[in-house]
Amino acid sequence: MITTKGKIISAALLPHPPVMIPEIGGDSCRQCEKTIQGMEQTARILTAKWPDTVLIISPHGPMFRDGPCFLAEDHLTGNMESFGYPSLSLEGWNDKKLLELIGRELTSIHQNYLLMDEQAASQYGRSCFLDHGFLIPFWYIQKEFQPRYIISMTYGYQDGDSEYEMGQAIRNAIEKSGRRVAVVASGDMSHRLSSVSPYGYDPAGPAFDRKMEHFLSEGDWSSIRYFPESISEAAGECGLRSLQVLAGIIGGHGRMNIFSHESPFGIGYMTGAVVLSERGKSSPTPSVRGRKAADPCCLLAKETVTARVTKQPFQGNDYGADWLHERGACFVTLYKDQKLRGCVGTLFPMENDLIHEIMENASEAALKDPRFPPVTPEELPQITYTVDILSELEEVMGTRKLDPQRYGIVVLCEHRTGLVLPRTHGADTARQQLDLALQKGHIGPDEPYRILRFRSICHK
Repeated sequence: MITTKGKIISAALLPHPPVMIPEIGGDSCRQCEKTIQGMEQTARILTAKWPDTVLIISPHGPMFRDGPCFLAEDHLTGNMESFGYPSLSLEGWNDKKLLELIGRELTSIHQNYLLMDEQAASQYGRSCFLDHGFLIPFWYIQKEFQPRYIISMTYGYQDGDSEYEMGQAIRNAIEKSGRRVAVVASGDMSHRLSSVSPYGYDPAGPAFDRKMEHFLSEGDWSSIRYFPESISEAAGECGLRSLQVLAGIIGGHGRMNIFSHESPFGIGYMTGAVVLSERGKSSPTPSVRGRKAADPCCLLAKETVTARVTKQPFQGNDYGADWLHERGACFVTLYKDQKLRGCVGTLFPMENDLIHEIMENASEAALKDPRFPPVTPEELPQITYTVDILSELEEVMGTRKLDPQRYGIVVLCEHRTGLVLPRTHGADTARQQLDLALQKGHIGPDEPYRILRFRSICHK
């Protein structure tokens, strides 16, 4: 494992109204079109340098007065059931390494914090699932790039100075972790900007939004750190404390490029990316020109296949993604004209790191998948790639604990194996998924077989 100093590679402010998800908002999305465009632009900048981890500070997860709370399960999930869309779900692997380092740093400054796992959720009557303050920003982020890890946290109900110091501790942990981290302050501006707001109007609302836009665009993080609570409370906002934590994480340096600021429903929505700097010296904003950030896993698979098919040397590359030096199992899938062109993978790690695991499976999928002829040089421009990184296998009994949207399955019977990845077309129910796995493994439904489930994160 390579040990390098971790760093914050991008930081941003993103709002979280569910109406910005097309399936939820429908025609109402048109009323916040500028915000949606700002979300997309900010997400491209956040992911342009391939973060290992995306950390989102949400104001709507489990909260406690005297300190922050971090979701602590190994695999984090959440959906939009509270807004009538339980099928809209997102997931990711928790960055437990960084989480442990954050805990140490917070302890060193005598800051209370809580790790919210299933046991703690039961004890405190809270949830350990991702909330909409995380999910809405992450919905836009993962459309551009699927990070290896995520962290979901809430702040405590403390003063701005305490939130800032907490952010500084998180920054210290990031620098010790070796991770490249993108940080998002999730928050809406005032909820009381006009009479059309369901929360009514208060003169403090417009004043709050004007001040926030000015402070952020000028990089005046000190004014945000010490912003008067009397104004923010009257404004009815839910973004100030997220920004105070963000201020500490970035060291109070760097102005924000504001991409949008509007209030279509009497609630302020602002989007923007921080132009990160050292000691206040400005640095240029990445130029992304509307393109999707290339995924390091897919880029590795593509360059491997290109090299093998054209018989050129290629030793591999991590493209700055240090976690590719960890061990892991994966599947590499090739498509041509949106049709399967090859797929080979491993259920258990076979190589010393994910770099060589991906390279080996990509090469096999291109040249040795028995269902297809080898890929030719002429086909290379038409091939697209996905890489699924698998979790450890977990044996289950029957279909009750299967969920085709969250889990893939492996069915074993003697020397025969059938595998179906999560979210496979035609396997929409647990029964369909099991039947397909049995069919692929040439296993009869009456034969004695074992069922194992796994999670996967799809990089594409």
